[in-house]
Amino acid sequence: MANPEACELYIEQEIESGLEGGKTPYAIGKELSDWIAKLFEVRIPQRTIEQRARRKSATNIAKESKTPETIENTTPEIIKDRHPQGGGKREGAGRPSKSIERFLNKAKSLARLAEKIKKEPGYEARKQELLKAAAATINVLTETREDVKWV
Repeated sequence: MANPEACELYIEQEIESGLEGGKTPYAIGKELSDWIAKLFEVRIPQRTIEQRARRKSATNIAKESKTPETIENTTPEIIKDRHPQGGGKREGAGRPSKSIERFLNKAKSLARLAEKIKKEPGYEARKQELLKAAAATINVLTETREDVKWV
């Protein structure tokens, strides 16, 4: 039975000496696999030793990064005058609020009422009633919308 520590040490030493001698990881794996079978009576696949040799020969040193070149601002005139896209809220975009919808509905109903009364017979007699209804509706509307000014 082979001593695992002695076998491990032998593999490490042979990989280092083989890489220093300029052998390829494939050649190191093939040669060492045979020698380990003879010396330690242990079968280690050639591919395992080859991979270990590749890891030893690989370097983990980062490549030097290139400093980015500074490019002068050559923005065309058309782009310089453009407004930024996608930023901020558009004024008046989106659904109107509920109070605005109520205001518009009441104003429309007032206009329909006025048209209906104009078409009915006896319009002149009911003119005062219409004016009172209009005044009441205007009062309600101005309570709902304080920023509305009636002319």
